[in-house]
Amino acid sequence: PLISLAPQALQKHLSFAQGISLPRDLLIKVIPGSILFSGILMAIAGYFYQYNQQALTLYVGSRYREKLFRAVVLQPLDRLLRKAPGEWMSLIMNDVAYLQSRMSDLLVGLVKDSVTVFAALITLAFVHWPTALVLALFAIPLMFGTGRTGKKISRYSEEWQRNLAKMAAALLDMRKRFEFIRSQ
Repeated sequence: PLISLAPQALQKHLSFAQGISLPRDLLIKVIPGSILFSGILMAIAGYFYQYNQQALTLYVGSRYREKLFRAVVLQPLDRLLRKAPGEWMSLIMNDVAYLQSRMSDLLVGLVKDSVTVFAALITLAFVHWPTALVLALFAIPLMFGTGRTGKKISRYSEEWQRNLAKMAAALLDMRKRFEFIRSQ
């Protein structure tokens, strides 16, 4: 019988398959075939997810870069001269690249990982609901701790971005001094 292949805890939920039985030679082909099919389906879904995630991230990054460049160019000249060109370049290029990577991380963490954890908890609830309940309750304090850690990391990376802007400004200032580099 087909139901005898399911775990004991799931058999009560699969009562619709009570009378279905498969011959052993067909079962030997169906189980690996279904695993292969689900693997291919997961790979295709993963590809489309990655493609759309990257397309969305690039779109948001390019729109933000355009708006940021426009805002920088429309500033008064005396305000533009307060910072070195390297700092402005770093602001426009590196900060947008940082924003793109953070958005990509957010999409992976929010969508993909959340769906994976939620699906695992639902599956575990079918198999052994007390364990699923304990894990769900244990996950709540972990989420808050992870959020605090993420804020600390964000502060460190913001400071790193500022230092990167200063270094880019210093390098561009040195580069101005060499005429042969300017000709390149």
